Amino acid sequence: MLIASAFSLNMLDNSSSHRVSFTPISVEKAKALFWDGVQSAVGHEVTAQVISTQLGIEVPFNRTSVALGCGNSMIVAQATMPRLAEGQVLSHEEMLAVPITYWYLNSDEDVEE
Repeated sequence: MLIASAFSLNMLDNSSSHRVSFTPISVEKAKALFWDGVQSAVGHEVTAQVISTQLGIEVPFNRTSVALGCGNSMIVAQATMPRLAEGQVLSHEEMLAVPITYWYLNSDEDVEE
């Protein structure tokens, strides 16, 4: 299962149309979805550490690109906070205080053009 700390339309494979659904899930549900391991696309080291602590599994820092095709799913661990100032980086302690909402994202259907 793939995990990222944000979602962008750039993460969709643009060779086909997509219908993407987003479902909020609990930390417990997120943990259960990683029964077969974790593939990380979490691009900030401190965020990866905090997510690892919350889920009880190692979520490595991995600044990589993602291309989801139809039939793919992922977990988005969304930090719920105002946009940071340009260049601002939160410390581990500051990041621990930020609420993280977990979302199950599924790109399961083509959309007719």
